[in-house]
Amino acid sequence: MKNFLLMDFGASRIKAAHLIEDNIENVRDYVSVAPCINKNKRFEVSSADIKNKFIEIAAEYYKEHDYQGILICSEMHGFIVVDKNNNALSNYVSWKTERSLNIREREYFSNFDRLCSLIGKNFLIK
Repeated sequence: MKNFLLMDFGASRIKAAHLIEDNIENVRDYVSVAPCINKNKRFEVSSADIKNKFIEIAAEYYKEHDYQGILICSEMHGFIVVDKNNNALSNYVSWKTERSLNIREREYFSNFDRLCSLIGKNFLIK
């Protein structure tokens, strides 16, 4: 029997369900991980808190049904910086952050432009 756990880590809530033989069952909502918001318009979520929430939900569903795999999606345009061993080096930076809009007064370009200039060819946008 095909059985997968589905998880959607959204900005306002987390949704989860079992996909059992083409049927979606046991749909549940969870509270999203609380963000860290500061006066610099940075909207971040602890990567450790996201991992813990993932483990909590996966364990809860596993008690009810064994599953063959987990399919995950998250809010669009967010990221976590990781090292070569996939260890998190940053919080999850949400699309809600506005730091890329900050203009550096002396340089007159956005933080996004600055990132591109610092990383150069190693930074690929598709």
